[in-house]
Amino acid sequence: MTKKEILDFINEAIEEEKGRVVGMDDMFMDSELDSLGVVLTLLTLDEEFGYMEGFEEGQELQGIEELTVRDLVKQCILASSSTSKEQ
Repeated sequence: MTKKEILDFINEAIEEEKGRVVGMDDMFMDSELDSLGVVLTLLTLDEEFGYMEGFEEGQELQGIEELTVRDLVKQCILASSSTSKEQ
């Protein structure tokens, strides 16, 4: 997937949780999602790209307030390329 396709996917997931569409240079929290929306969006990204790969069960997502959309897209690319190599 291209960066734009991943951004579009992220925005679809955000909109599904009643958030605001974001651009590549926005902060993830600019999406105005509530805490449940953040979790559900990240779980959707994990389901699609393996975003949570490498996180241990119960490990907290620290720094979510500083997470940029650009970083989120990069992480999705890295996670999906890592999972495709394992298959």
